[in-house]
Amino acid sequence: MTWMDDVLADSFPASDPPSWTSGIARPVPPTTSANNSAAASRLIVQGGDMLRKGELVPHFNVITVAGEHFDYSDIWQQKNLVLLSLPREESVGGANYLSRLTAQMSAFTGSHACVMTQDNIPGLPSPGVLVADRWGEIHHLAHGDRVEDLSSPDELVEWLRYVQSQCPECEGEAK
Repeated sequence: MTWMDDVLADSFPASDPPSWTSGIARPVPPTTSANNSAAASRLIVQGGDMLRKGELVPHFNVITVAGEHFDYSDIWQQKNLVLLSLPREESVGGANYLSRLTAQMSAFTGSHACVMTQDNIPGLPSPGVLVADRWGEIHHLAHGDRVEDLSSPDELVEWLRYVQSQCPECEGEAK
C-alpha cells in the first residue's frame, strides 16, 4: 500500500459495520447458499490472511482470462467489482459457469467491472469470487472446491444490485 492508500482508507472506513437508523430503508442483502458458507468456513488460504466481508480489496494487477492486463487502481472509486479467481485447470462446468456469468454481467455495463483471472489474488482462494463496491469494500465473498460451487451468476447479479443501491454518504451519516 502507498501512503495515499492509507490516507484514503482512513478517510473512508469501509470496514465499520453499518448502523440502522429509523426512517432509512436499506435493501436486504441477498442470501447465499449453505454450500457456499460451508465451503467458506473450511477453506484456508496458504501464505496469507483470507479476505473477509467488510474488508477492502487489496490493489492488484492481473492478466484476465481474455489475455488483457487489468489494474484495480484504474477502476477504484469509479466502478463496483466482481472478481473471479479461477484455477489453472479448466472444467466443462467451469466453462459453463463463465459463459452464464458473462451473459448476466452484460446487464451492468458501465457501472461495474467483471474481472476473471487465473492469477493469484492475495487473500482470495481459487476458485473464489467477491463483489465489492466502488470504494473496495467487500460485500460478498464465496469460494469452493470447484467453480460450480461458487455463488451462481444470478446471485452475483443480485449482489451487484444490492451494492449499487447503497449510498456511502448516507451510510456515513447514519453512524
